[in-house]
Amino acid sequence: MNRNLILIFLLFISEIKFISGQNMYEKEDSKGSLEIVCPELMNTILFKNKNMVGKPMEISGLRIQVYSTTNRYMANRQKGIITNAYSQLPCYLVYESPEFKIRIGDFRNKMEASPYLFLIKKDFESAFLVPSKIKFPPLPK
Repeated sequence: MNRNLILIFLLFISEIKFISGQNMYEKEDSKGSLEIVCPELMNTILFKNKNMVGKPMEISGLRIQVYSTTNRYMANRQKGIITNAYSQLPCYLVYESPEFKIRIGDFRNKMEASPYLFLIKKDFESAFLVPSKIKFPPLPK
């Protein structure tokens, strides 16, 4: 993901350099480091991107809800059991007043979630899909 972002950034810089010509230039000092001097708009774009680095990207997707209770202790206990049983999927404890809910996975669509839902329903018959903001999962190969 970061490599793609850097590639897009470099292409964007080369386009600006091509369009603006004299407004942007590169300067190399005696230590071999490179300084890119660019228009104020570019600095604004870089600043916004710098503030986004390290924050998890979220998109709309689905998770599988497997458990719900009003008891925090039981929710944490059940989350540990579920995390051990389904270690290949991320497990989340969500509080939506007055209930604690345990949800599994980060799925972009029903097609990705369905096989896991089928497997999980063997252990948790009441499991179902829930629309949710999910962490951006890696693309399948």
